[in-house]
Amino acid sequence: MLKLFFSALPLKTPNHSSALLLYLKVPRLSKFGMQRQLFVTLSDKEKQVVKHMSPNPKHIDLIALDASLKVSEMSSLLFQLEMKGVVMEQAGKLFKLL
Repeated sequence: MLKLFFSALPLKTPNHSSALLLYLKVPRLSKFGMQRQLFVTLSDKEKQVVKHMSPNPKHIDLIALDASLKVSEMSSLLFQLEMKGVVMEQAGKLFKLL
């Protein structure tokens, strides 16, 4: 059935491609990947972590020290924040706010 749908659509123009993506409910992408949410809901611990970060890269150990959290807990929180599009990991376990 899906094969018939694709073969029936002439995808020669960008408008047709966009219509297909909307029909399939594919999220729009920005030039950096998935489009970020405008308002992100953060837990109290996530807010505590974000408060000790900046747009400049900072090592996970320093963030944990500043926030008075264990590095293992900090790792989990930073991963959650990365999935929400709030922070980005860089080489060497450095994290920065987006």
